[in-house]
Amino acid sequence: MFLRKLTVIVLPLALVWGALALAGLLRPLGAWGAAGFGVVFGAVLSLLPMVAGGQHGRLPFSRQLLVPAVLLAALLIAQCLSWGNPDTWLPRALAVPDEVTVMVEAIVCGALAGAGLRG
Repeated sequence: MFLRKLTVIVLPLALVWGALALAGLLRPLGAWGAAGFGVVFGAVLSLLPMVAGGQHGRLPFSRQLLVPAVLLAALLIAQCLSWGNPDTWLPRALAVPDEVTVMVEAIVCGALAGAGLRG
């Protein structure tokens, strides 16, 4: 019983620590690094309830979460491709000024994709 409780405490902390350690490696890559870190961190966040022992059942409409995840991933790719280009083809409302915005969008994208694939 003690080992199960220890696993429930330690394993989610190890997953988050590993994702945060990845942030240091991806930092020099600019917007692509922020997007990569965000997707990985969002996927880790979506797996935390399952790793901690919660939500053993399937969610009935979880596959539908893949639709906004794919749309958000397409937006992230477009934003990263237009990064630093003043004459961008992307509308000004969708262009992002900093890496933090890209990272937050990527975290949401990863969480949606992780929850949709987890089922």
